[in-house]
Amino acid sequence: MEWKVWGNISTKSGVGDAGKSKVHARYLMRSSECTSYRSNMGTNKAEIEKKWQTLEEADLAKRKDARFQTRIIFDVPNSISSEQVKTLMRGIQEKYFTDVNYMMVFHGGRNGMVPENRHFHIAFNTRSISTGKNDRTFKDRAFAQNFYAFIAAQLSRFGYSIVENPAPQKRNRVSRDDYLIRRYVRQSSMLRQQLDSIEHEIANLTLALRQKDRNMQLADLYQSWKTTKATSQSFRPGPGLKPR
Repeated sequence: MEWKVWGNISTKSGVGDAGKSKVHARYLMRSSECTSYRSNMGTNKAEIEKKWQTLEEADLAKRKDARFQTRIIFDVPNSISSEQVKTLMRGIQEKYFTDVNYMMVFHGGRNGMVPENRHFHIAFNTRSISTGKNDRTFKDRAFAQNFYAFIAAQLSRFGYSIVENPAPQKRNRVSRDDYLIRRYVRQSSMLRQQLDSIEHEIANLTLALRQKDRNMQLADLYQSWKTTKATSQSFRPGPGLKPR
């Protein structure tokens, strides 16, 4: 399969972006998309979010315009296997993120059940864990070129042919518009199922209430009959009186 590596690198910095690192981490690790992740910032989402908040506050305390989070996103073929995902994650971590705080997330598409728009997210802090200083390597313009070249090399090892502008890519990938349309259709279907379930429960409750009302009416009639019967049995004609 032919493949072209595509991605984007962005940053968050300054007090105007305060609080966004933790929110981004929560977004990346949402259960509907995240099927695999690797990080040295914690063992679960809560720990990672807390670590991001700590790093952000520490950087902004030193400089009001400090860069506290760098983000990378890049696509991978939809046919990539879970073992290849783990191998790629390990390779990226060992080459680039041995001395910085990072989180790497693989979005497998619909809980990994249906491969659509598969891609990686990486978020990291450029401050060295060992020295406490910013690693200027990540701010070099050559970093992006070298990073994507590394990804291309790894995908080549998996058997993908890396090309500049592959025509088959358009047929093998799902466009953003198609992905949004499919997601809307799935969500609409889920809502319809939920509404059907609610309507079914309402119908059952209605039947139960009607049955309860009927039982109460029968109980009232039975109680009325018992009262009438007891009254008639307690009546006795007086002396000289004969019942007609």
